[in-house]
Amino acid sequence: MWEDFFSKVKIKKGRGTPVCLANDKLLDETEKAINIKLPASYRSFAKQIGPGEISPFFRIFAPNEGSKRWNLVDFVQSRTQLLAIAVDEFGDSPMLKDLLPFAETDMGDDLGWDTRGRRADGEYPIYFYDHEYGEVHWIAESFPEFVNEVCLGIRLERFITSGGYKALHTFSPAQCDRKRKYRS
Repeated sequence: MWEDFFSKVKIKKGRGTPVCLANDKLLDETEKAINIKLPASYRSFAKQIGPGEISPFFRIFAPNEGSKRWNLVDFVQSRTQLLAIAVDEFGDSPMLKDLLPFAETDMGDDLGWDTRGRRADGEYPIYFYDHEYGEVHWIAESFPEFVNEVCLGIRLERFITSGGYKALHTFSPAQCDRKRKYRS
């Protein structure tokens, strides 16, 4: 599923090697811990690509044994607490209660699955949570759409133009203790 990912990005050397990749056992344990069935596309991404920073605006978290900083379970736990505070601050929002974050922007905004909307293919719609204004916006219909069209595609330019960012189409793999390196 992600075979062409490496042809779309430049791997940033010096950051992120060795890499942290998931396996089926770890992904199954993660599903139990966060009480959600992960989309097959995300599971595949976690096993083939792993956590890291894309374009360099988005930080995608994934199950791994080598980096607590990039671990999805730890990220979900910390963000769920912050989203609960946001519900108190901005009002009762069903979307905030059902948003399961898997990524963040470099500005600290969350990107997550709407767990109420699992599709027949196992994908969830993805929403952007603006922590400054308490607003939630749809961003993609699936994880592959998020990676290919938002992180690396035309919608990235639309998404970041207000911040003066430039899309670099880079990937910085998360650093961990494992001894596996990315192909260039």
